[in-house]
Amino acid sequence: MNYYGIMQEEWNKEIIFCGGGYQSRYTLGVHTAPGLGVGGTAYGGWGPTQQQVDAYAMSNGRYPVTGYESDGSPIIDSGSGYSSDEFAKETFNNPFMTALGAPVGNSQGSWPVMYKDREPRFYVSVFWGDSQWKYGNNYKLCSFAQGGNGHLTHDYPKSGYMVNRYYDHTLDSYTQGQWGNVTFPSFRLGEIYLNYIEAVFECERNGISDPDVSRDLAMQYWDELRDRSGMASILEAYPSATPDEMVELVRRERRVELAFEGLRFYDTRT
Repeated sequence: MNYYGIMQEEWNKEIIFCGGGYQSRYTLGVHTAPGLGVGGTAYGGWGPTQQQVDAYAMSNGRYPVTGYESDGSPIIDSGSGYSSDEFAKETFNNPFMTALGAPVGNSQGSWPVMYKDREPRFYVSVFWGDSQWKYGNNYKLCSFAQGGNGHLTHDYPKSGYMVNRYYDHTLDSYTQGQWGNVTFPSFRLGEIYLNYIEAVFECERNGISDPDVSRDLAMQYWDELRDRSGMASILEAYPSATPDEMVELVRRERRVELAFEGLRFYDTRT
């Protein structure tokens, strides 16, 4: 099971409990697909914040943004290879669109380098403005800027991003009304793994030992989650991480792995 397939495949092996079963994607899809001026079938108002976009690691496994200054500007990890310059642009592939069959280069011109060389889950989960939206065999350049085709009078993402995970890009929802079905996880295997991993490292940093607390097993689960997403072990990116840092790293992993599944609100309050 790949990461994208969690919400695409009916009753896949990742699912423990599923909200509503394998049901129409319309409600989720219509709010997370840009309006585009095509058929008037989508609202396109649900989008991630800039801080959620910042939360995704680079392809080398390091997290580019380590915090924020008092004025809201990001604190950058200089070893991550990340640039926060939104005006610096390069031509590069969106690997998710390439995997869906889009042409190499995705016919999308140049993009801000802040979106280059990010981890695979970023491209599966986040759609940014001024790039191509795929629906069935069609591609359309989408702009959320004022006057752009994705900037409707009231239904558009103010952050300039859209949630990408819910939409089935193989179907033509705009001209054919094909939305398909969605599997929305209420509780899934990845969350069980992450709960165990965090508990183990909380025990480690607090000096708690127990036969059921296994660092080796926690790292096995963590590596399996990251390997599925095309990422190396967290220890390759952070080989000298302290127990306190490992707890923070698994919480960052949780924020990315379970993004847009209805858990972040509660995770920040416990």
